[in-house]
Amino acid sequence: MTRLVNQLNDWREWLLKNPRALTVTIFAVLLMGLIIRHVARTIAACRLRSRIRLVNTTGAPHSGCSGTCLTYRTLDGMLTIPFEFVQVGGGWRIYILSSPPYDAFGRDSSNLATHRLSEGGRFFICWGGHISSLNAAKGVAALWSEKSSQYLRTGRGF
Repeated sequence: MTRLVNQLNDWREWLLKNPRALTVTIFAVLLMGLIIRHVARTIAACRLRSRIRLVNTTGAPHSGCSGTCLTYRTLDGMLTIPFEFVQVGGGWRIYILSSPPYDAFGRDSSNLATHRLSEGGRFFICWGGHISSLNAAKGVAALWSEKSSQYLRTGRGF
């Protein structure tokens, strides 16, 4: 134990004598934190993706659905949300066929607060990155559903 403490003290002294190394070390620690957070979110989305269940791919289980239509039930059982997955410009867009009841819970239902965008009177999930596959889109839909459920329960934003 003493050897470890001595090594840590030596390392601390070396960092204090080399401000550039200290800056690089702090940057590396912050970067590692961001990477770990991103990996954790990706793993969560992959786990949630497996909970997407097929509703109907040929008919229209919900008004306005003409593409791949799936529904997701949140882990807490609070919400069951139908989605339509549509290929748009080499990626995927996820239309929300029935939005959660934000007003019933006294929550802000604006597009900004709920991470939705609208086009032609239809809402779709606002996602910052390119969604390259249907499987990735399923993960995004699941993650959005879980965050919506959390927002309804707690009022905590996405």
